[in-house]
Parts: sequence; structure tokens; C-alpha cells
Amino acid sequence: MPDYIPNVRLRAWRNEKHLSRVQMAERINATPIGIAERLACDEERVRRWEAGEVRWPRTPYRLALTQLTGLKPEALGFFQGRQNDSRLIEARVIPADALQAEADLYGTMELAQQLQASDVGTGTLEALAEAVDLLCRAYPVVPASMLRDRTQKRLAQINRCSPDASLWTSIANYS
Repeated sequence: MPDYIPNVRLRAWRNEKHLSRVQMAERINATPIGIAERLACDEERVRRWEAGEVRWPRTPYRLALTQLTGLKPEALGFFQGRQNDSRLIEARVIPADALQAEADLYGTMELAQQLQASDVGTGTLEALAEAVDLLCRAYPVVPASMLRDRTQKRLAQINRCSPDASLWTSIANYS
């Protein structure tokens, strides 16, 4: 199973607008580009974008996304690049949105962990590193006690899911 890095920016935009994946797909199809190009965006396509399975949508979809959101594809978490490139370096989340983005990312990471039950893959580790980065970015605007509670909750969840809990304890003590 390939390791995908979730597109938390796109998911955060959709959640901020209170849209389901189906509703977002319908709005993409209803944009001027969507109508002109007769796009067939659906819930599955939006899911694949959010899961990171598609890093750079085809041109008509990028244009339709720009028309719908008012944002360039890069601002929505898409990028052109080689398969081995890491988005962790490029991730830029506004601190006020960092906690929500971290929660969304953690939900996706937890699902990936369940699917990989006996193996912690590189995708899971990269998602965990991004979650830590998002919590760090929240530090300037979120009370330290809230961050400490969230971090302890996540560590406890990881320890329960990990086949080698001592590894995560070592990481936590190192931090």
C-alpha cells in the first residue's frame, strides 16, 4: 500500500465552508470551467484529493477549484513534484487553524494505522511528524495547557495503537 500524505489544506477549506464531499464536487461541476469542460467531479475524486492520492489534479479541475475557492492549487495543498518529494517542508498552516488541521490529520493517520495494523509505515510517521509540527505552530495562539492536554491525549492514543509502545515512549522522552 503506497504511503500518501493527506491534503489537510483542502480538507480544512471544505470543512470551513461546511461542505460535504458531494456538495463540493457539485459546486466544482457548477463553476464556469466545470460547465464548459463538462467536468464529472464526484465524492470519490474529492476523497482522493484529500487523501493525498492525487498531488496535482488535471488542468480543468485545478481551474475549477480556483474558481470555486478563490485560491491557487498550491494554497489548497496541491503541488507538482516527484513522488518522493515530501510536503512536510512545504506545509504552511495559519496558527489559528493548526489545531483543527492537526485533528483532521490525526483522524486520517489513525485510520491509516488501523489499516496497517502490524506495521507503522513511513506515511504514518510522516503524518505524525506533521501533526507535531501543527501543534508547534499553534503554540503562539493556544494556551499551553490546551496544547499539553492535546499532546498527552495523542501520545496515549499512539501508545495504545503501536505494536511497540516503548518506541513512542522513547520518542516522547526525547522531545
